[in-house]
Amino acid sequence: MVRDDLNVVLASRSCALLGNMMKYKSDFSLVLKKHPPLLDSIVRCLQNEDSNVRKSAVYVTGNAVFHTQELYGLVSCAIPHLVNLLKDTFAKTRISAAAALGNLCRHSGVLANHMLKSNAISL
Repeated sequence: MVRDDLNVVLASRSCALLGNMMKYKSDFSLVLKKHPPLLDSIVRCLQNEDSNVRKSAVYVTGNAVFHTQELYGLVSCAIPHLVNLLKDTFAKTRISAAAALGNLCRHSGVLANHMLKSNAISL
């Protein structure tokens, strides 16, 4: 396997693993709060050219904020990327991006202005 291919597989599977860990409990999402570089890597994965990496990064982003609003401030930088992914070529990625954006306003409206500025909500 070529090194770039291996990196793509590792990024995709790492995001999917984190997303699965965060799916049912908020405890794991708080790990991201303690390790901002990990969150930065996830946001970079949202912009990856590989569709599987993007899909997995959207999944972990949405699950990270599903149970709690504690990460809203840290994840707000992902909003423009999630909005862009609403136009992704893969339906699953588009669906997950919409769900992740919904999760970012599930617990409070603190990010409403940021969502409006990013055109997440078209009036």
